[in-house]
Amino acid sequence: MKRYIVRVRNGSALTCAFLIPLLALAGSGQRRWPAGSEKAVDAFHALFPSAELEGISPPGPGDPAVAIHNARLYWILHFRDKGRPKDALIAPDGLLVRTQETVPLAALSDLLVQAINKEAAIGTLVKVQAQTTYATLKYVAADVPRSFYGADVEKEGRTLKVNVRPDGSADAPMDGIDSGLLEGGPPYQESPALRARRDEVPIPEAAARAVRAVKDALPGAVVQDIRQTIYDDRSGHIEIAAYEIDVDVEGKPKTVPVTPEGVVVYLTLPVKPDDVPSRVLAAIAAKVPGGTIKRVVRQDVLTVPKFVPLEQSRFAYVAEIKTSFLRRSQFLPFSAEGRLLEIFRRRPRP
Repeated sequence: MKRYIVRVRNGSALTCAFLIPLLALAGSGQRRWPAGSEKAVDAFHALFPSAELEGISPPGPGDPAVAIHNARLYWILHFRDKGRPKDALIAPDGLLVRTQETVPLAALSDLLVQAINKEAAIGTLVKVQAQTTYATLKYVAADVPRSFYGADVEKEGRTLKVNVRPDGSADAPMDGIDSGLLEGGPPYQESPALRARRDEVPIPEAAARAVRAVKDALPGAVVQDIRQTIYDDRSGHIEIAAYEIDVDVEGKPKTVPVTPEGVVVYLTLPVKPDDVPSRVLAAIAAKVPGGTIKRVVRQDVLTVPKFVPLEQSRFAYVAEIKTSFLRRSQFLPFSAEGRLLEIFRRRPRP
């Protein structure tokens, strides 16, 4: 929390008038929480009426949620419940995502401790948390889709990329699925590289709705490859957040991310020069004076990442293990009986 220091000058009635209500606020025990966390705080007090809220923080370095552009998926509320420190992850709309508290090994069953120590042999056990998960991450249709323009501009023998918003402001993001909470899962169809071919790969039943959505958006598309983008909620449940479907459209390769329900996450399409708004052309010219526009595409972002309630909550003991060969921790979920639950083992970063 920030500390506010107020200096009072002698004879300054205005300063005193400001100071009195500030002191009254401090005396009332109220705190100033971060802007945008108001609904999360209200939800916390409704969920934990006898708990003492001690602090609120956004996801910090190393937390996958920080990678989301211009989005706050949840706040971390630190509190004490009957003297025990705990955390609650609550979305800005007040949805409870997860509760967690660090537990000592001495409080766990022998079977669970043995299972954790077996996995921790490859590194160092940082901590064990008891976690209850109430929501999962999905891509849901946006109330107002967003559009961005991307241009390849040639100047002095170099090709520069410029991203622009429809209103002409530059440096717009062009990646609608960059959430950081998602990991690349195993592909259904192993292929060394995207290649145009007349025949289509077999379509798994689970991806049928996603493929249908792609073909509706891109008539004549031939599916070349299907990959999974998964969400690991660290409770032993790996869910498919989206399929990345590689297609060939009249000899041109394209990748379209689509949810299992058939909602296109974002779609990138070429734009004819005459269809590019004048504000966008002016912004591109201002960004690269004297450049020649070679290509313009428009990306329509049709979804937003959002937590949605689970039909039934999930409980797990999650061990954080730091290894020397990985540049980040592994989070391994266990049942109370010591069974290692399903995990997505992350590969080392390059």
